[in-house]
Amino acid sequence: RTMIDNDKNNNDLSYNPKIEKKENNNKKRIVLQRTISLHNSTTSHDNNNKDERRTSKEEENDAILCPSTIPEEHHDEYSSLPINKNQNHKTLNLMFLACEDKAPYGPSTSTASLFLDLMCRAAQISSSSSDDDEETYLTIRMTIYQAKECDYPTSTQEWDTFNGIILPGSFSTAYETNVKWIQHLQEVIKNEIFAKERKTWGICFGHQVYAHAFRTKENKGDGSNEDDGGGCAMKCPAGLQLGHCSYNPTKEGIALFSPFVPSSPKEQQQQQPQTNFDLLCSHGDMVSSLPSFAISLGSNDAVPIQAAAYFSSSQDVTSFQTTISSSSSDGDDNDERKLVLPHAITFQAHPEFATKNGYYDTYLGIVQKVKEEKGDTTSEQVVVDAENRLDCIVEDSLNVTVAVGRILGWF
Repeated sequence: RTMIDNDKNNNDLSYNPKIEKKENNNKKRIVLQRTISLHNSTTSHDNNNKDERRTSKEEENDAILCPSTIPEEHHDEYSSLPINKNQNHKTLNLMFLACEDKAPYGPSTSTASLFLDLMCRAAQISSSSSDDDEETYLTIRMTIYQAKECDYPTSTQEWDTFNGIILPGSFSTAYETNVKWIQHLQEVIKNEIFAKERKTWGICFGHQVYAHAFRTKENKGDGSNEDDGGGCAMKCPAGLQLGHCSYNPTKEGIALFSPFVPSSPKEQQQQQPQTNFDLLCSHGDMVSSLPSFAISLGSNDAVPIQAAAYFSSSQDVTSFQTTISSSSSDGDDNDERKLVLPHAITFQAHPEFATKNGYYDTYLGIVQKVKEEKGDTTSEQVVVDAENRLDCIVEDSLNVTVAVGRILGWF
C-alpha cells in the first residue's frame, strides 16, 4: 500500500521537490532538491488524502511522523548551485555519500529522500526561534555519490561545492577493510573529509566507518585494539540492536548539545538540559573506541559510544573539555567563552527513521527482514515498543538533527 501522502497543498512544508541528473565521468548524477519556507514553521500533519484502509493507530502515527513526499523526476540541466533571485533565499548544498543500494535501506535515492524530509522539517524548527518576520526560503540540495562504486568528486573544486556530507547506513561491515570500496572510503575519510575538515554527519555504518578509518592496527572486529588510542568498530557483544533505543549523553554531549537542542517548555522553565534521547536503531556492530581527536557524546548499557564528535586535533578536544569543566566548576552553564566546535558528528541510531517513509518502509522493512532471515520472534514486540514511544522518538530525532545542523553551520 502507499505509505506516503503526496499532498502538495500541505502547509507543513512548502515543497518544490525535484530530481535532477548530472553527467559526471560518464555517470548520471542524481540530485534531490527541495525548497521550503522558513517563515511559517508551524506543524500541521493533517492528511487530506488518508487511506481508508489505515487503522486508527496508523493515523495516529501519521500525525507524529515527519511528512514525506515522492520527488518528481526532471531532466533539467544540472548547475552546481541554484540561482538565488533574492537575498532571502538560502541554499544548503550537501553531498549524500550512499553506502547501500539494497532495500529496505536503499536504493540510494530513497534513502537520501529520508534525510531530505528530516532536514527540511528540522530546518523549519531551527528557524522558529528567529524573530525575523521576513519571508525566507531555503533550498536543500543533496547530490548522490556512490561509495560502493568508489564514486567521489574528482577535484577540490567539486568537493568545495558542498556545504557538508551525509554518510548514511549500510548493510555492510565497517571493519571489513579487505573490501575495496570500504578501504577506499576510509582513505577518503582520512585524507579528504577529515584532513580538510569537511562538515560531516555520519549515521550507523557512517558512525562506525568514520571511527574505524582511524584504527591504528588491523583487527577483525573483535575489539582487540580498542584501548590503543585508535578508532575501532566491532561486532556488538550485546547482539543485534533493533527498535527503540534510549541513551544518556556524556557531560561532553550535554555541553555540546545543550546550546543547540530545542528545549521543551518544561526544560525551558526548569532550565535543565536534555539528559536522555530516544531514537530508533538497527545494527549488529558498534564503535568501541575513538581516536584522540574525538569524544563520545552518549552511551547506554549495550553500546558504549552511541554518538561521537570529531575535532581538528586532540588539542581542540582538550580545549573543549577544559572549557566545559571550568564552566561546571564556576556553576555557570552558560559560559560566554566560545566552545571549540567539531566538524563531524556521528550517531549509531537512525534519526531518519522518524519520517513516514523512514518508519513505514525502511524501519518496518528492516524489522521484517530480520524476522525472515533470523527467525526473530520478538519483532512484533519491537514494533509495539517503538510505537509506544513514537512521539518521543520523533521529537528527539528532530532535536538531534536541529542540533547537528546548527553545530555544523547548516542551519
